[in-house]
Parts: sequence; C-alpha cells; structure tokens
Amino acid sequence: MTERLEVLAAGAAELRVDLKKGDITARGGEVWSLEWTSEGSDAPEIERDGTVLRIRQRNSGFLTGGFDLKRLDLRLTVPAGVEAVELRTGLGKVDAEGLHGRLTLTTGNGAVSLRNARGDGSLNTGNGAVSIEEFDGTLIASTGNGRVRVNRLTGTLTLNTGNGTVEVLDVDGRVRASTGNGEVKLTSVAGEVELNSGHGAMEILAPRSLGVQANTAMGTIRVDGGSLRSLRANSVMGEILCAARLEPGKYDITSGMGAINVQLPADTHARVDAQTSFGQVDSDFPLVRVGRSGPMGFGGVRMVGSIGEGEPRVELNLRSGKGPIRLRRMSEVVSEPRPAPHAWPRPEPPPPPHVAALSHQGGPAGPQDPTLAVLEAVARGELSPEQAERLLAATPNQA
Repeated sequence: MTERLEVLAAGAAELRVDLKKGDITARGGEVWSLEWTSEGSDAPEIERDGTVLRIRQRNSGFLTGGFDLKRLDLRLTVPAGVEAVELRTGLGKVDAEGLHGRLTLTTGNGAVSLRNARGDGSLNTGNGAVSIEEFDGTLIASTGNGRVRVNRLTGTLTLNTGNGTVEVLDVDGRVRASTGNGEVKLTSVAGEVELNSGHGAMEILAPRSLGVQANTAMGTIRVDGGSLRSLRANSVMGEILCAARLEPGKYDITSGMGAINVQLPADTHARVDAQTSFGQVDSDFPLVRVGRSGPMGFGGVRMVGSIGEGEPRVELNLRSGKGPIRLRRMSEVVSEPRPAPHAWPRPEPPPPPHVAALSHQGGPAGPQDPTLAVLEAVARGELSPEQAERLLAATPNQA
C-alpha cells in the first residue's frame, strides 16, 4: 500500500524509522514517498515532531506471554535536504541507496547494505552481512557474525566482525579493520590501514603507496604487488610474505613462529637487519653476519647490510623467533605474469650430503671435528636441533 507524505514530511530534516520485524528499503529521490506491505492489516504509525519525521511499527499482536508481531516491510523515497536518516529493525534487512548526511542503519538480525552515498555512516547488525559500495565520508560498520565487504570508498573506514571475512576493494583513505575469526583481504587500497585478526590470514594485493600495520595471532600475512610507504607486520604464529616496491620509510616484519619471505626490486636502496632466533637467513643481496641483537636461541643468526648504491632510503628490519628469513630479488623469482601470485620459495632442502654423511662416519669429515661441524651447521640454520641430536648420537666421541 502507499502512504502520502508530501504534506506531513514537508521540510523535515531528519527521518527515523523503527520496526520490530520487517525489511526497510530507502532510496534517494526528488520527493517523499512511502510504500508498505504487512502480514496483518496494521499500517505504520507516522508522526511529525518538529523537524523529525518518525515512522514506527505499531505494537499490535500482543499475546499473553509474549509478542506475535506481524511482518511490516517499508519502501521509502527520501529527498535531498534531509540531514539525518536513521533506519532500524529488530528482524529484517536494511538496504539504502543514494542517501546523504548522517546515516544510521541497524538490524538485530539481517543484512545491511549501503550504496552510492556520502556523509557520516554507521552500519550495524547482530547477525548478517554488511555491504558498502561507493561511499564518500566517514563510515563505521560492524557485525557480530557475517562478512563485511566495501567497494569504492574515499574517506575514513572502520570495520569490525566477530566472526567473518573482511574484504576491502578500491579504497582511498584511512582503514581500520578487525575480525575475531576470519580472513582480511585488501585490493587496490591507498592511504593508511590498520588490520587486526585473532585467527585468520591477511592478504594485501596491489596496494597504492599504502602504509600498513597488520597484526594476527594466528595466520599468514601476504603483500603482493603494488607499492608500500611503510609496513609493520606481526604474526604470532604464521608466515609473512612481502613482494612489493618499498618507498622510502621504515619496514618492520616480525613472526614469532613462521618464515619471512621478502622480494625486492633489484634497484631497491635499503639497509637490512635480519635476525632469526632459530633458523637461517638466505639472501640474494650481500649481507654480513654479525653478533646478535637481544636474545637469540641456539641455531640463530643475524645478518645486516646495505642494498644498492648511495644512501639507503629504506630501513628493513626482519625478525623471526622460529623460522627462516629469505630475501630475494623480485626479477629473479617472478616467473608468471600478474595477476597470478608470486612463486614463493619452497622449504629448505635436506642437510648437505657432507653434513648428513657424518651420521655414517666413525671419524671427522676431512680435517674438521664432526661434533664441531654439526654445531656449526645448526648455527647456520642448516640443521634443526632434532637433526643435530640424531647426528651427534651417531658420531663417535673424539679422543
């Protein structure tokens, strides 16, 4: 059914819609309009309070012991000049397009979507997906359980989901995204981002001069293509991979347990400090082994050096508690054209034959003491402590 709003809504600066059960659809247009459908016969309650136009669902259907609310779906057209729009439903989806101003879209259970809008937005659902497409301004979106997806935004963006993936495409501005359990994926994003995940991988594809701060308790962090202007990546348990052009700035990559793989263009000018408490450092660029900086376990190594001629413009710090660190020239490892992913290095091969052979020999390998050879191989990261223990157990004691 259709409700005429031209007279009652004339000059209204705010719209507030509140349903207990039902979908809300709102579109920007030239004049006010309202269409509604209901499982019962009750029309929505409409009233004007100063500059505020209110539309509510009547509390009909009350029964002893609770409510038996009938569904009420609304479809509205909102003209330009309305400064604030608030759409709420307890159970149902909220869909808005072409709105401007202060926007609040809320549902207890259902999807929320916003398209072709600008201003200050807040989107919330207790359970359901959140979708934003073409927005200019400041936006906060959250869901207790569901996916959050943003495509084409300029401004400031804050995204939260308790359980679900976060996907951001073609955004220019400042982004903060967090998920308790789920993946985070960014594609063609410029500006500054802060990403947090309790459990889930993070993927940043084709960034555009992006500053990144990424933290995950358990999951891989991957940056592929494009350019960065800063990076602070930390995974308590997970591999970190970065293959991007690094603009002048500071880059800190830390993994508590996991490999670190970095691929750099051959013309990079950088100062490198790579340290692993347990593992090895393997670099296509010339690095020098030095003393450790801070605690370093048995088998750890620290290597430093400068890449390129002239004053380094990039400061690259790599830290792994347990796992190898690999530094590669990008031109030498990229074998497939984009958008195919880079061919990341495979795990290190078994120990060299001359080291493995120690377990079958009754004396030193050449002029070197076998025990010393095994210990040095562990220090270089070529052997694990478990492998070393087996080799030493099989090596006779020296006189």
